[in-house]
Amino acid sequence: MFSTHAGAGEAALFGLYGVGATLRGFARSLSNVHAKLKRVAASDITYAVLLVSGLVILIAFGRLTMFHAAAVFVLSVIVSFLPFGPAYARELALAVKARNLKRYLPMWRDVTRWSLLGVVLTELTVNAHAYFVTFISGPKAFGLLALGALFMRPASLVLSALPDIDQPVMTRHLAHGDVKGAVRVVNEFRTASGAVLIGTIALSVVLVTWFPHLFLKKGYDETDVLAVLALWIAITIARVIRTPEAVFLQATGSYSALARVSAWSSVTSLVVTFVLLCTLGPIASLGGVFAGEIAIMVGIFPLARAWRRQHA
Repeated sequence: MFSTHAGAGEAALFGLYGVGATLRGFARSLSNVHAKLKRVAASDITYAVLLVSGLVILIAFGRLTMFHAAAVFVLSVIVSFLPFGPAYARELALAVKARNLKRYLPMWRDVTRWSLLGVVLTELTVNAHAYFVTFISGPKAFGLLALGALFMRPASLVLSALPDIDQPVMTRHLAHGDVKGAVRVVNEFRTASGAVLIGTIALSVVLVTWFPHLFLKKGYDETDVLAVLALWIAITIARVIRTPEAVFLQATGSYSALARVSAWSSVTSLVVTFVLLCTLGPIASLGGVFAGEIAIMVGIFPLARAWRRQHA
């Protein structure tokens, strides 16, 4: 940000926010592992309330600038540490000691590097789709696709939030040899996310049917919006089906296998997206995202079944 003349103060504040968000992510994971879910909820609520109210106040007083917004982000993330208590600070201090970093090396080799590779491949696929559409068809075309993603936002939030809680629970069941208990959590995960998806679809249909002026005023054709919505519903259904299985495999420690699946699905998604974009246009390019989701399902379900047969 500083090199692009966004301002030294803004760059420093967003850098500080990045540090705080990373440490809060660690605190959330640590609390979830120890089943201290109320601390996580309190931190999330504190962060959300401060961030939204702070930005609203800036808007109300006409002071919404990049610098002031960044300051609100930093303040919100700092205060959100309070629910974790002083114990978190002590555990963080212990974690960065040399002997603990040395003990972490096997974890890096067996788990973290593969998890990191999977995240990089997933983000590469998502960002590449955005760049493909924007550079080839223009930002307005990508805006329509982003509108469809916005409709599915509630279900997407649930799919990203539930693993924070359910993966540690699955891991505890597996550590005690309770495979059935872990599978039960997988089914509960899928049921909960499916219920939210049904509600999300219903809300989207209501918006499109009775309140189209909320988004059609931006110049989007109603038929195009319906096509994008249908494709995003298909993509989200695929994610609801495969995400619980993927989280189960993470709980079993199958990170290297998941990274290979991510690599295969990433290539599939990028190739199909590019071909559809060049031949049928930006809306059809979402078929590449859907193809990537199908590739993930084809990869992970046999892995999950094989693990269960082996450990039944």
